[in-house]
Amino acid sequence: MVCSRFACALLCAVLISGCSKSPDDGTSAPPTPEEIAAQTDLTCAEILKASNNMVAESWLKSHPKASLGGNEAGLPVLLSPLVTKLKLAGASRVVVQFSGLERDARILALIVILPADAPSREKLFALEPELSALAQRSSVPDVGQKHLLYAFE
Repeated sequence: MVCSRFACALLCAVLISGCSKSPDDGTSAPPTPEEIAAQTDLTCAEILKASNNMVAESWLKSHPKASLGGNEAGLPVLLSPLVTKLKLAGASRVVVQFSGLERDARILALIVILPADAPSREKLFALEPELSALAQRSSVPDVGQKHLLYAFE
């Protein structure tokens, strides 16, 4: 059976556009904060299994001037004071995901492992908008998640 160019083009168009179980009619609801938090927890669990991460305090010993980009004034936002704030607020752990080696290493993401106790969580979520602004993303509410994830480019 010979396939005409038109039939092949039509088949390619269908395959490229994809097939879904439900049509995208614009009525699908955006993910809930709980769904986003669950996906973030799964992503963080995978990142924490990888070899390219380190507890922030250890990272800072070899990269004391590490920064997370710049603020509105263009000045670097140093990692060290931020980690100190997070630890004082009650973060169980702060982890840096990185790429590269030694002097060429750069921060890809910051993971905050959240405590279970409500007072510490409240303090950490008071800092959350500042971190979200640094990562240029929307702030997230406390919905019982285990991690906060901030990706940096």
